[in-house]
Amino acid sequence: MKTVKIVIACTLAVCILNVIAGASTSRKIEQSKPLAELTQWDFVGAPNPANDNPTDASQYQKADEPENCGGAQEVCQISAPEDPSTGKPDLTSFVDEDETITALDAINDAIANGPNQYVSMRN
Repeated sequence: MKTVKIVIACTLAVCILNVIAGASTSRKIEQSKPLAELTQWDFVGAPNPANDNPTDASQYQKADEPENCGGAQEVCQISAPEDPSTGKPDLTSFVDEDETITALDAINDAIANGPNQYVSMRN
């Protein structure tokens, strides 16, 4: 019984830390100033939709114009620098002037908390 209580207490502590860390990242993203040289990218996914992965740069293509995404369930479009060697978004590059948020950070935040200034979502 004592072990069960310890496991429950540890699980609760981890959950609380995840909520705090997520809120901190969201607040940091909301307050950040985007870099001027970001490119818009449409998430097109994988040939097999079962393999869609918004954290995979190969599943994006340059956007012709801003998407009318209007949702909160899946990644639609991102703002990220272009990797000149691949012609795809560089998800490990910073997207903000303070160099504290990468494109991947913004994507993961949007998946967890909904759209942000770097990631648009759709239903």
